[in-house]
Amino acid sequence: IRAVRNYLLKRGITEAKMRRWRIMTSKKGTFRRYALIPSFDQEGQVNYYVGRSIDDLSIRYRNAKQKKSNIIFNEIDIDWSKDITLVEGVFDAMKCPENTIPILGSSISENSLLLSRLSKNQPSVTVSLDPDLPEKAYNVAEMIQMTGCKTYIAFAPKDSDLGALSYSNASKILKNKKEYSPYLKIRHKIGTLRSGSVF
Repeated sequence: IRAVRNYLLKRGITEAKMRRWRIMTSKKGTFRRYALIPSFDQEGQVNYYVGRSIDDLSIRYRNAKQKKSNIIFNEIDIDWSKDITLVEGVFDAMKCPENTIPILGSSISENSLLLSRLSKNQPSVTVSLDPDLPEKAYNVAEMIQMTGCKTYIAFAPKDSDLGALSYSNASKILKNKKEYSPYLKIRHKIGTLRSGSVF
């Protein structure tokens, strides 16, 4: 347990954040030396979990087998009337302001519960996925914009992610967001084309 706590502290997760995210571990069994982050639905029922090994193992993550499109990670903590930030992973979310949802990957299903909630509540949404594959972030932003939500996009520095930054630096990245438009996606695509290439 002490080893898991020390691992989290080294990743910049304070004890207050550990309590806020209800992080657990186990002295024995499958989740020994894993940081276990549970998720609760809007009724307070456990609907998912993410387990992260503190060791350099071949299986670093042990996640619930629940279909991700059917859950919103820790929806119990989300205020749909306020601005929302979407990030890839749980550790990214821990470095962000409240009302941040990890989408547990780099894409969203058209039939997902998350997209349904966004369409119904119409919050302002900032998409900040890992910068290594920016086209995926643009695709997610495009899907969200089509629901009618005002949509923004923000990227961490190249070769980094929000989970590797301090709280203050992650907040600065999100404050420097840009309003999403199809032209941003087109400009990105043009920028990736080599001279002489065609669409």
